[in-house]
Amino acid sequence: MSDTIKAKMEGFLEDGYLAGNPVGLQNLSIAVYRLLVRGKAVQVADLERATNFTVPQIEQLITLIPASAYDRAPDQSFVSFIGLSINPTAHQFKIGAQSLYTWCVFDALFLPAILGQPAVSTTACPATGRRIELTINPDGVESASPPLPVMSIIAPDTDACCSDLRGAFCSQINFFTDRAAFSSWKKRSDSDAVDCICLDDAFALAIRRNKARFPDISLATSL
Repeated sequence: MSDTIKAKMEGFLEDGYLAGNPVGLQNLSIAVYRLLVRGKAVQVADLERATNFTVPQIEQLITLIPASAYDRAPDQSFVSFIGLSINPTAHQFKIGAQSLYTWCVFDALFLPAILGQPAVSTTACPATGRRIELTINPDGVESASPPLPVMSIIAPDTDACCSDLRGAFCSQINFFTDRAAFSSWKKRSDSDAVDCICLDDAFALAIRRNKARFPDISLATSL
């Protein structure tokens, strides 16, 4: 695996696209995520009640996040937020009986710790079309079918990701049934800018990502 690709991926996940990360944004982000789990749009009034922030404070904090990292409905409610969505994508993310979606498979690895709940992630291998299903707890991957999937990684362009997070980053991060499937796909794609890592290493990246994004909050005690 290219150390350069891995290092750039790590750097982007830790501080790649936020204009700032005060504790207020950390608390607001957790509130948006946990309200989205209801499976319906999150109104600003919901966030006022959950955080005690005023509407101006909420809107000011949101400006620290690139607009490509969330979606708002015409009434300004949130329908997706940094990887978690109530709108369908190629990656289903189930919490209990509630079906949600993620923008990429990596989101499914870091979200359970934020939500404080286990989840089931279902997607399809881009090389084989085979269904891949993972059960993910806040502290690790409980099970995977097939048993040895790998995750593609890239060396993200931060400016491109700020402009189009899903196009520049999320669309390129996928699970493959195994390393052989990834290798066959990479040959067809003819790209040297992508590599893959095993599931354990992918989850380790998820832990690093959450520690960097929530440095002032203990996710385990903020439920």
